[in-house]
Amino acid sequence: MSIDSIETTKGDTHAVERAALLDDIIDEATAIDDLTTLEDTLAEVRRQRRLETAGADATDDVGSG
Repeated sequence: MSIDSIETTKGDTHAVERAALLDDIIDEATAIDDLTTLEDTLAEVRRQRRLETAGADATDDVGSG
């Protein structure tokens, strides 16, 4: 969601200020969503690496036994 334009009349500065604040809030919310997505992705990459490392260790143990 974004505010592309707002019609104002003379003396309607509060509406413009509110629109600007809403735009800032929406931008921040989008950034938070993006950060959460990145953190989730990083957590999954780390989980996959642990699984791969555990799988490689198990394979090494089988070969040496």
